[in-house]
Parts: sequence; structure tokens; C-alpha cells
Amino acid sequence: RNCKRVTARNCRFTQLGSDGTVNRHDQTGTQAEQAAFWASGSTSDGGACRIREVEVVTVQDCEVDYCARGLRIQDCGSGGSSIVSGCKTYRTLESGIYLAAGSYTGTDGSENFMVSGNTVLEAYNNGILVIGGKSNTVQGNNVIGAASAGIQVWHSLDSKILSNSVFDCNRLVHSGIGSLGD
Repeated sequence: RNCKRVTARNCRFTQLGSDGTVNRHDQTGTQAEQAAFWASGSTSDGGACRIREVEVVTVQDCEVDYCARGLRIQDCGSGGSSIVSGCKTYRTLESGIYLAAGSYTGTDGSENFMVSGNTVLEAYNNGILVIGGKSNTVQGNNVIGAASAGIQVWHSLDSKILSNSVFDCNRLVHSGIGSLGD
């Protein structure tokens, strides 16, 4: 948090923010069951990673499975081009890849990101989520079986969503933590 550069390459993140109970990650739970799981001791307010307020971010060839959140990158990219590429996320309770904002006002968020060549499988919310930020590109990703939108963008400026493959998404009205989905 709050540094010039973060690089994560060839890392595997598993069962972070969740004990990995399969039937709570496989989209078979009801909204009430997911909310109860989220409130239990089996989860925490965490996930694979939360990178915040970093000037340049590189996340490449990483794997995430059975985590509460996937790759969450918040208010980053102010120092130039950043990238999330070649990563695979599988059965996260929330979004697989998430460019986040500290607020939901459209005044902050990550910027100058290329999110490319990733595979997001069975995210229990959005496959790829972008909130706030500016000048971000989501290109050439495969999103399969997300409970909510394959790619969701809120309050962003100059976003490019190009040549992605989105299949069998918007499957449920709720997310893996029991809240309503996008």
C-alpha cells in the first residue's frame, strides 16, 4: 500500500478470506445460505490480494482459487502504465479481477491499466469489475460462468472494453457473500 511499484508474477493465491467450502463457491447456494456463510467464521473480509495506492502495478501469470475476493487493485496506476495479464481466477465469492475505487463517487479509482489475456471462471459476482478510474482497457479476456455480469463498469471515464469473450454469465441475482449482484 502507498508505494511506487508492486509486481506479482507466477503466484498462487488459494483459500484467502474463505476456507474454500466447495458448495459455497460453486454457485449452488441460495442468497440466504451465502449470507450465512459470509457471516460465519469460514470467511473474512479478505481475498487473494488488495493492492492500494500504488503508482505502477504488474500482476502477471497468477492463479486465484477459492478465495473471497480475487485480484483487487484499488486507486492505483497514477505513475504510468499498469497491467494485469495472463492470470486465472476460479470460484471466487466476489469478482475475479477488480479495479476498485476508495469511494463510489467517480473521483478516484485505478487508472492507466491494461487488463488483458486473463481467464475468469465461475466468479460468484462479476467476472471483471471496474469501479471509478480512468483510461483503463479490458481486452482479450475470457470470462465464463460469472454469477453476475461478465464485465461490469461503474463510474469510469474513458474505459475501453475490447474483444473479450463472455460466456454463460448473469446466472444468479445474488453474489457469493449473499448480497444482490450487478
